[in-house]
Amino acid sequence: MTKRQLETLSFDNSYARLPEALSAKLNPTPFSEPPHLVSFNPAAAALIDLDPEQATRPEFAAVFGGSMLAPGMEPLAMLYSGHQFGVYVPQLGDGRAILLGEVRNERGEKWDLHLKGAGLTPFSREGDGRAVLRSTIREYLCSEAMFGLGIPTTRGLCIVGSDHQVYREQIEPGAMLVRMAPSHVRFGSFEILYYRKQHDQLKILADYVIAQHDPHLVDVSDKYAGLFSEVVERTAKLIAQWQAVGWAHGVMNTDNMSILGVTLDYGPFGFIDDFYISTGDGDDSATSQRLTSLNGKILRLNPDGGIPSDNPFISNADPNAKKVFSFGHRNSFGFSFHSHTGHLWQTENGPGDNDEINRVVAGANYGWPTAKGISRNPNFLDPILAYTPTIAPTGIISIPENSTVYPVDYRNNLLFSDFNGGKIRRMIFSGADLAQLGSSSTVYNGGNGFLLSLMVGADGFVYVSNVNTIFKVVVTP
Repeated sequence: MTKRQLETLSFDNSYARLPEALSAKLNPTPFSEPPHLVSFNPAAAALIDLDPEQATRPEFAAVFGGSMLAPGMEPLAMLYSGHQFGVYVPQLGDGRAILLGEVRNERGEKWDLHLKGAGLTPFSREGDGRAVLRSTIREYLCSEAMFGLGIPTTRGLCIVGSDHQVYREQIEPGAMLVRMAPSHVRFGSFEILYYRKQHDQLKILADYVIAQHDPHLVDVSDKYAGLFSEVVERTAKLIAQWQAVGWAHGVMNTDNMSILGVTLDYGPFGFIDDFYISTGDGDDSATSQRLTSLNGKILRLNPDGGIPSDNPFISNADPNAKKVFSFGHRNSFGFSFHSHTGHLWQTENGPGDNDEINRVVAGANYGWPTAKGISRNPNFLDPILAYTPTIAPTGIISIPENSTVYPVDYRNNLLFSDFNGGKIRRMIFSGADLAQLGSSSTVYNGGNGFLLSLMVGADGFVYVSNVNTIFKVVVTP
């Protein structure tokens, strides 16, 4: 392999040759203070044949700190739109990132050099175009961790820092991150052309993606359907890999989803420490009471499939029992950890009566099939709410204690959805540990039926889905 200098990188800027409707050409905005190299990734550099010794040059920090361009770079900000938490946003785009160019290595592989934190672009909206050192380190480290786990991801080439001040909740040092991927085309790159009815450009973009990344489809008669199928399969595999290691993408909107099935845009994210898995009784209700069966249980596992050492039945000789967190369940549907207390809450569906809302306690027996609903049997833990006839409770979520979008009296409440009635119901808690029911009520009386799941979006609002769409939950006077 030829080790290349900054000046001899082999750029092949295919995206820059697409119609102007897809991007805005502009240079990065330098820091107000001199740039300096924070970290360099030799493994990523090898992907573009870059000599690692280049990182010691002052020009390296200058190029990847936005102060100068290397020969062959054609910087641009990519335009796209997206569905964010179920709501279509008609224009997004690279608000603080600039595609410096595409480098082709000796093996013929092409890698985007995408500079995050590169300053304002025409798509910055209300932002300042900057990134802070803290967040760039998180993305740099996590992307390499994902690569090590065998999950498709962008790669971090380097972080360049500066004493440039960036204003967030507090003043933080600014930084730029160079992330690499075969492409940064997103679902939203197609959406914006579709919704703007720019169908000629949409076809050009689809042909571009096929030619660059799915060449086996070039001469296929139904190549666009073929591309769609490839994207669906790649994305499904990617999300399955995320789930397999307990990784959660905090803003999995269509503007953050790669057309190539690559983990993209590490904003909010996290690894799940423990997996809680619900199982139905498998139409063999008696097994819900047997620790040796996995039916009718809530199980707790580590992301690697191991068993936490503090599981309630860890001392049981049976390998199934060791996995059990609670038992005597029928058909669990929704889970939610209360954002303030950390209590785990669950919705449970009965066969024909006594649907339940339960606080899940380690080692507890919820009584099925011996007890149904509120039995007041000291051997079992009663639900906090039970419904006869059934309502089919589904999603459940807590409103954060520090919510700024809901009235004060809604904070720390639980909301859960009622599939049968299309309602949203509210639970207000009492007691020092917020474990007792104070009152319950219906806060949305239906109209959009078959409600399934609830989640809190990045904007702080609760969103509810049904079989067709997603709605924002707001409180009206």
